[in-house]
Amino acid sequence: MRPLRGPSRAGRLLRELGIGTALAAAAAGCGRGGPPASLGERVYERDCASCHGAAGDGAGPAAAFLDPRPRDFRAGRLRYHSGPPGSVPSDADLERVVLRGIPGTAMPGSRWMSEEERRAVVQRVKAFSARFREESPRPPAAVPPDPWADPWADPWGRAHDAAVARGRALYHARGGCADCHPSYLTDPPGDRKRDTKDEDGSLLLPPDFLRQRLKVADTPEGLWRAISWGVGGTAMPAVPEGLSEGEVWALVHYVRSLGRERTRRLWRPGGTG
Repeated sequence: MRPLRGPSRAGRLLRELGIGTALAAAAAGCGRGGPPASLGERVYERDCASCHGAAGDGAGPAAAFLDPRPRDFRAGRLRYHSGPPGSVPSDADLERVVLRGIPGTAMPGSRWMSEEERRAVVQRVKAFSARFREESPRPPAAVPPDPWADPWADPWGRAHDAAVARGRALYHARGGCADCHPSYLTDPPGDRKRDTKDEDGSLLLPPDFLRQRLKVADTPEGLWRAISWGVGGTAMPAVPEGLSEGEVWALVHYVRSLGRERTRRLWRPGGTG
């Protein structure tokens, strides 16, 4: 078995603050005389317990300083997964979050981990919740084909431009997206519905796609699922009744176009996003 790699920057900072992972190990009862820790336990202690807690309750030593607060693994919930609403996340869903992190939160990616370590720590995380012992992940929810994306029939991207235009109209009107995600709007922040909370009572600030990266999906299919079915545990609802699958795809194209505009602004001289 290969040795564990070095700690993350967050882990090093926590050690410098005197609240390193040794505290989490003591709380877990992993001192001398106990059984040897598994790879997943050791990786969790090193990289996860400082925020998520030795017991997986989201109450690690650093949790009080983080907003949003770390996830409580005991509930067996994951907002960003590929299954239908209400399903427990799959191993692949959990491994993706561990690898890539969640933009806009304190959850970093973990590209320093080996694949073996990521798989092991996912099993450790699953052990905190009885849901993973009692339920099986449902198959990934089917996503219909994108009617706007056919590079062979539309080599110049005119259908994509039409999708962005259609998505923009829906976003600011019937789709209701701009009520929480205020891209391109100029009304005062206090007029927006941004004072929502998650199931744990933590304040949620819906991202402005011109200034923040997507939390939920880095693929068009993942974004389609989020728009269609909402994001569990947040104020993000399912798509309003009456919007067709093609119109949801138009919203996907528009939201992704905002992300590209954000990148362009960052690269402009003096750009701040």
